[in-house]
Amino acid sequence: MLVYHFMLGGLSIEGNFLYYLQILILHYIVPIMVIFDWILFDPKRAFCSLDPIYWLSIPILYAAFSLIRAKIGGMLPGRSSRYPYFFMDTDAIGWGGMLAYVASFALIFAMLGYVIWALDKYVFGMKIKAPHKKRIE
Repeated sequence: MLVYHFMLGGLSIEGNFLYYLQILILHYIVPIMVIFDWILFDPKRAFCSLDPIYWLSIPILYAAFSLIRAKIGGMLPGRSSRYPYFFMDTDAIGWGGMLAYVASFALIFAMLGYVIWALDKYVFGMKIKAPHKKRIE
């Protein structure tokens, strides 16, 4: 959601309504639902301190898949590039530029992951004691 909003332009109501709805659901509604699902339903204090590093495997694998797909698959339908995002377009920004973006994203995602880990461990994982009630006999 953050990458889409801040780097890819965010929501625009111009154009096709179905495309707008798809972008709204995919890049805003689903991430917000995932956050609420985690807060409301997932067991707390379940993450280990290395989990945020493990979570980086998903965007790194996606980047690798996208780069391989671009090299062997050709142009994307309806686009003038082989790459899904400008920051992965090695034809335009070179391998150094793409690796700088990926490293920056990895650092930001790791920091956000550790924020989630800390919230899970120290905030949402706190046990709240009920006030002591006097027993009436």
